[in-house]
This record gives sequence, C-alpha cells and structure tokens, in this order.
Amino acid sequence: MQIVFQTAILFGFSALGAVIQKAANLQIPGSIIGMLLLFLFLRAGWIKPVWIKEGSSFLLNYLTLLFVPGTVGLVQYLHLFEGRGALSLAAALISTFFVMAASSLLAEKSLSSKREEGEMNSG
Repeated sequence: MQIVFQTAILFGFSALGAVIQKAANLQIPGSIIGMLLLFLFLRAGWIKPVWIKEGSSFLLNYLTLLFVPGTVGLVQYLHLFEGRGALSLAAALISTFFVMAASSLLAEKSLSSKREEGEMNSG
C-alpha cells in the first residue's frame, strides 16, 4: 500500500505540472514542470526523500516497460526517419554518451559527498 501512495505522490506532481503547463500555455511538457516542482519541494525539505523512496524505486525497476508505448508509437512515424539513418544513429549514440557521462559524474559526486559526510560524522 505504501508503494501505491508514494507512486500517487509522484504522479500528483506530474499532474500538477500538466495543469500548470496548460494554464500558463507553456511549451515545456507538464511532466518536466512536475519534475522540477518535485525537485524544489525536495530541496526545500517540504517533502522528505523517504516519503517517495519505495514508490520511485518501484517505478525505476519497471522503467523499461514505460518506454514501450513510446517506442511502438514511434513506428507510426518511421517515414520521418527515411534517409536519415546515419544521422539518427549518431544522435542516439551521442546523446547516450552524454547521458551516461552526466549520470556517472553525478553518481560519483553524490557518493563522494556521502563518504565525506560519513567521515565527518564518525570523526
């Protein structure tokens, strides 16, 4: 039941972002606005990470399944990619590299700051 509640919190932020996007007629997707709101609430301490930890872990475990509808929908637009195979492949490889590099740098920074906190608390 806890996972359902925590997942509902996450979807609530996404829905709130969609409402803001429509109300303000913004070009930014509502899901991104919701993610930024969640980030701000976490940074401000209004939401504790433990309140959404299990729900977010659950969603991350099944993340690949969430991409299936988008991938299947992409098949309808294959004509847009005709003759641009090399360009599409290059864009996919370059963006994958940047995402992997940014993720590893953030993970490394996060782990090193946690180690430093642990050393300061134990010393």
